[in-house]
Amino acid sequence: MTTVESIVTEIGLTYPIVYDIYDLCDYVKKGKLNYFTVSMLTEICTFFELPFNSRDFKAVLVSKMNASAQWKDNYTIKQ
Repeated sequence: MTTVESIVTEIGLTYPIVYDIYDLCDYVKKGKLNYFTVSMLTEICTFFELPFNSRDFKAVLVSKMNASAQWKDNYTIKQ
């Protein structure tokens, strides 16, 4: 196990990042986060402790989720 893999395992990050039945990494990669309703996006943000305002529009929520998921492109973890 490499150092990066051991750190990721220790802090509990796993790929893919899943919420309910949705592979969020895949949705981000394919640009499909806008398929979710505002209600679902706020639930996902709450679950992953992403800051948002109760009056945020769908586009704002999607951009916040995209921004928080961009780190995934920087690491490749062999499975």
